[in-house]
Amino acid sequence: MIATVIKVKTPLEIAVSSTVTGEIGGNVIKLQEMLDIIMPSFLSLLVTIVVYRVLKKTNGSHAALIIISMMVITIILKFLGIL
Repeated sequence: MIATVIKVKTPLEIAVSSTVTGEIGGNVIKLQEMLDIIMPSFLSLLVTIVVYRVLKKTNGSHAALIIISMMVITIILKFLGIL
C-alpha cells in the first residue's frame, strides 16, 4: 500500500572513474535504479517509517507541524535536485 500512495524517487547519480584510462565520469551509476534492484520503493518505505516514528514519539500532537515540515523539506529537496 505504501508504494502505491507515496512516490519518492531521486535523480542522483554517482560518477565512477575508469581504472584503465583514469577518466572520471565514464561510467555513471543511477542511485534510484540501484535502490529499485535491491528493494523497490525503498525510499517511500523509509519516509513512511520516519514519519511514523516521529508521530509515535510525539503521540501525534504535532501532526500538522509534521505535514507542513514534510512539504517544506520536499520543496527544498526538489529545488536542490535531490528529489
